[in-house]
Amino acid sequence: MKLFILLLLTSSSLYAGTGTSLKLTTFNVGLAHTFVHHAKERLEPISERLQKLDSDIVCIQEAWTKKDRKKIKKALKKTYPHLHMTKIKQLKAKKAPVCKIKELFGKGRFVSCMQKQCGGLDGDEFTDCISILVAAS
Repeated sequence: MKLFILLLLTSSSLYAGTGTSLKLTTFNVGLAHTFVHHAKERLEPISERLQKLDSDIVCIQEAWTKKDRKKIKKALKKTYPHLHMTKIKQLKAKKAPVCKIKELFGKGRFVSCMQKQCGGLDGDEFTDCISILVAAS
């Protein structure tokens, strides 16, 4: 975030007094596989659309995997040669598991409810089912 603010301030000062505006685009690409429908199928059209933007700065959110980021970077290299991507940081607990078994299983506990309500589903259907359970609680 600090880099973005520095970039924005530097860029805006270069444009000051020139009568030229700075064009900034932010885009949530929503590539959270298994959480967002059709993430895999949407990657190529999203990359193509990003290439066609008429912006000085483009900020992309929710490109979660290294594979997706590489594809986007490759697609944008010609249009945006000064590309920067932050490192993906996976935050993990120092001690696993974070939740104790007794906190997850049993009457009224999340995993037991999830198994009962969503047990036969997979992929996007499973994610949708869990999202409904969480929203209803």
